[in-house]
Amino acid sequence: MVSLSDKPVLDIIAVTYGHNHELKCFVESMLAQSVREWRLLVIHDGPNLGFSELMKAYRTDPRIREMCMADRHNDWGHSLRKVGIQRLGDSKYTLITNADDYFAPVFVKEMCCGDEDLVYCDCSHHHWGYQARPSQLRRAGIDISCCVVKTEIAQAVGWNSAVYHADWLFLEDVMKARPDLTTRHVDKVLVMKN
Repeated sequence: MVSLSDKPVLDIIAVTYGHNHELKCFVESMLAQSVREWRLLVIHDGPNLGFSELMKAYRTDPRIREMCMADRHNDWGHSLRKVGIQRLGDSKYTLITNADDYFAPVFVKEMCCGDEDLVYCDCSHHHWGYQARPSQLRRAGIDISCCVVKTEIAQAVGWNSAVYHADWLFLEDVMKARPDLTTRHVDKVLVMKN
């Protein structure tokens, strides 16, 4: 069983399926963070030799872990996110993302510097021609990769859906679990979505 250990400020659960070039760019964007107190668990949806070969380069970094699911779930990575949340450690915050996204070198610093329950930033996405898009805490107004949630809340809520918009349902569950939820919007593009 893969588990995350040693208390960092951020646990990152990244799901992937066959996007090895983007995965390398994603991992490198995490290694370039100005704050190094993070842990990464990359989960591949089903066995993949290319994934295992690519991840060999990162096995010397104790912050980076990988796992391949025995079978392909083909549910937009939602089953993998559920597995990842079940393996969370004791970090302050959790980021749930796809492993084809890239993060600005100040992402961890900007997102994890306060004590709010949920922090979110803006992003740029290839669907929008890489134009900046302000995030809003509403359905279709935010991408899960733009949010960090206190780990204790993510663990209590869990990942409960495998439908297409399960990312938003997770955030809804977070907000329902804490009626007095504290939030902060970082008014910067810190995520590049692919």
